[in-house]
Amino acid sequence: MIKSAFPKSVEYRGHKAAIYLQNQRGYQRYEVCVYDVDGIQQRFTFTTSEDAKEFAEATVQEITRNRLNFLTLRGQETYEYQQVVRLLAPTDLALRDVANIVVESDRLLEGGTGLLDAAEYFVDQPRRPASYQTCA
Repeated sequence: MIKSAFPKSVEYRGHKAAIYLQNQRGYQRYEVCVYDVDGIQQRFTFTTSEDAKEFAEATVQEITRNRLNFLTLRGQETYEYQQVVRLLAPTDLALRDVANIVVESDRLLEGGTGLLDAAEYFVDQPRRPASYQTCA
């Protein structure tokens, strides 16, 4: 019995793609199966083995490069991130903007009082009329 050369595996730094030989209606095609950066299986079909192999090699390398730009959150981290995004939605502030505000405010307050305490103090202060001028 002759053993088939398929499926073939293409691997690059831990990311894999599989190439399958499919025979349908008298035609051969080559199917590349790979999991994208979101962990979702993707399938691509080619007419030649060479095209399938070239695509598989390029794809696993691209996924490896792009993987560095992704962060995977699980469990409690996912829930907390979703809650923060929901809470920030009415403010039109991005998470990074809020982090910068908190860090800069803490620096200005020299860690002595909290940002919320400073905001409450500011709100409780009497307002000066717009026409009020200070003496220099």
